[in-house]
Amino acid sequence: MCPKWGGSWEAAHGFARECLLGAPEGALNGGLVAEAHVEHWLDLSSDGNARTGYLRQAHVHAELVEAAERSVLHPSYRPTYGWVVIQGDFAALFSMIGDTARAAAHFRALGNLASEYPWSYLGEPAKEFVRHRSAALGRAGRTGGTGSG
Repeated sequence: MCPKWGGSWEAAHGFARECLLGAPEGALNGGLVAEAHVEHWLDLSSDGNARTGYLRQAHVHAELVEAAERSVLHPSYRPTYGWVVIQGDFAALFSMIGDTARAAAHFRALGNLASEYPWSYLGEPAKEFVRHRSAALGRAGRTGGTGSG
């Protein structure tokens, strides 16, 4: 559905939304919404401003919030195969948007678990995961964390 395979962003995002709404609440299908936004983000100029601007659009944030709440944050959700990648997608995207409170919920669910994707798009996967998790959970240490004590 993505342009790199002959599709369009409208088709990719539309398909992801259909999958979200067509699945039972608590299913991992909401992860397709996050995946579509990761792919869209990657397709933009590697200029950080263009990518950050895309993610910080109100409709992108709203779509991610809805997808997370209908899937991995829903009370009916139970971890199944692939859950680490999906939680990581949401954690990474909310981190890049600057919504550390929402990112923190996904990092708490992950604990010390991570997959290379999507973190490899940001640099060395393990380092990026730890860096973003520390920022979201307020443990940035000497670099200026927001937590006290």
